Amino acid sequence: MQEGKLNGTEQLILRELARGPKTTKELENSPTIAIKYQAIYKVCNGLEKKGLIKRGSGSRDFKWILVSNPVVEDVVITQSSNGTKVSNLPVIRNYDHEQMIPKNVNEYVDPHGLMQKIRAIMYHTNGILMEGDSGIGKTMCVMRIAQEDNLPFYLIQGTPDTRVEDLIGFPMQVGENTIWVDGIIPRVLLCSQERKCILFIDEINRLETNVQSVFFPLLDDRCSVIIHERGGEIIKGNKANLAVIATANIGVGHFTNPLDRAFEDRFDVVKIDYLDPKSEATLLHKQTGIYKDLCKRMVSVANAIRSLARDEDDAIEKPLSTRCLLRWGKLAMRFKEAKVSKDPLMDAAEIVVVNRYVGTDQDKVRQQVEHLRGVSLDEEKEKKKQESFRNDEDMADLEEIIRKLDNV
Repeated sequence: MQEGKLNGTEQLILRELARGPKTTKELENSPTIAIKYQAIYKVCNGLEKKGLIKRGSGSRDFKWILVSNPVVEDVVITQSSNGTKVSNLPVIRNYDHEQMIPKNVNEYVDPHGLMQKIRAIMYHTNGILMEGDSGIGKTMCVMRIAQEDNLPFYLIQGTPDTRVEDLIGFPMQVGENTIWVDGIIPRVLLCSQERKCILFIDEINRLETNVQSVFFPLLDDRCSVIIHERGGEIIKGNKANLAVIATANIGVGHFTNPLDRAFEDRFDVVKIDYLDPKSEATLLHKQTGIYKDLCKRMVSVANAIRSLARDEDDAIEKPLSTRCLLRWGKLAMRFKEAKVSKDPLMDAAEIVVVNRYVGTDQDKVRQQVEHLRGVSLDEEKEKKKQESFRNDEDMADLEEIIRKLDNV
């Protein structure tokens, strides 16, 4: 068999058939063949036309057998940049990049035009580093851009446990065969050869320094990765199509690693802050359905807690993120709909907000939340209650005036 004439999928199918005749469905169910039934049938037809396999008989399904019995080790891949043999490890690369486009991303409230700024610079710089506190919408902002612009979105979640092989790829034993499995970086580089796309590194400053260094060649003119385990195979992307965007959580309470200066120098830095009160209340209203006046009051509580976190003399451990504020509202509405609480707003606040803190911090936060105790999630009920309070206050004022007149 001539080397380099077959792609990785065809080679895997031949490897399976070398063990004995197989039906198309058996090939589909083989752990080494990671493509769908129709695709395997199409590949087998192509191999039949090349005279390498033929259809057998005695099965309701099509049975495929080898015309001859080639030595499996002769089936190799020739995909290095200079066309030489790089490895005997097959790799399947029929990626559907369309599936990586985000769907059903919540609307992003953007009063300061952040999305347009990101769009304007994302393909004209080495990389973008979005810095800000946790839970303020950095990831959602970029996902929304990807959805609106129809861009494949490849996400790397930075953790201290992320390994280099998670990003580059690794060999995997499947039955008697060993195949190569690409990591996210080769996949996004291959995608950039065809179309614009985004590589998004969330919480990049949680990655270990040796893992951060993997991104160096993506952020300069090389725009490539070397897979040493495949004989030094080089996968080169199209820099004009690849946007590398990372986030870094800043502030107290984040366990992070410092960014190497040379690494950080490859990014343009965009600072992200909390939404202004009006915009945050609008976001809360849109995502939870809570009426606008109450949303404003909840945002006021959130900002009061954030002020406590900025107190120079006696700061609490952490602020209340927009993400937690939204969770508070959503849980309160679920409690209301399920009718499992007499005061759903406060019970939800206890779970989502207050219990995030301990000791004196918890006491301070609960004191702020208490301002909303007894407030109804039903707008009409709350209006009637407030009107009743006002009437009671007016009556008390009138009674006080009468008492004063009686004493004259």
